[in-house]
Amino acid sequence: MFGDIKNKLNQGKEDLAKRMADTYVRSLSPSKQIEIIANGNRQIMDIKIHEEIYEDKEQFEDELIICLNNALEKADIMHQEELKTVMKSNMPNIPGLDGLLD
Repeated sequence: MFGDIKNKLNQGKEDLAKRMADTYVRSLSPSKQIEIIANGNRQIMDIKIHEEIYEDKEQFEDELIICLNNALEKADIMHQEELKTVMKSNMPNIPGLDGLLD
């Protein structure tokens, strides 16, 4: 029984990683001069930067950090929500454990 559950969970995690590789989040800096695209596996896939922001090095650095952190946070939230779904769909119905993954 527990071997089957473990196998289902492992397969679910593998399927999730594949799905998350093709699912993206987008983050814009406060000035909208930097755009970051990350996938659901929390990998940065693309960075677009408008040339004007290079004029102020401090602003560029600050906004890049904000934008990167925001993209990774969005990706992490999306990944965690999908992981909950995978876990719920593969867990047996055990009395008393309702709502454990909510």
